[in-house]
Amino acid sequence: MTINYWTNFSKRKNSTKQPSDAGTSVTVNLKEGTSIEKPTFLLSGDLFSCNYVQAFNHYYFVDDIKSVRNGLTEIDCS
Repeated sequence: MTINYWTNFSKRKNSTKQPSDAGTSVTVNLKEGTSIEKPTFLLSGDLFSCNYVQAFNHYYFVDDIKSVRNGLTEIDCS
């Protein structure tokens, strides 16, 4: 699946602000057993600077980014 992400987007929780640009697209997989409310995305490569994600017609805050192993990154959102 493809998600869009932003690196320097600032927004307060419960605000209606949305990004003005399209963001950067990247191909990811969902972690097995993840939820739609708090998804975890797996992607190949090192992406450690994103802070906001769009997927499933929803916007998510990035809570944590983990390097799982060489070349695999896990992005936890809420």
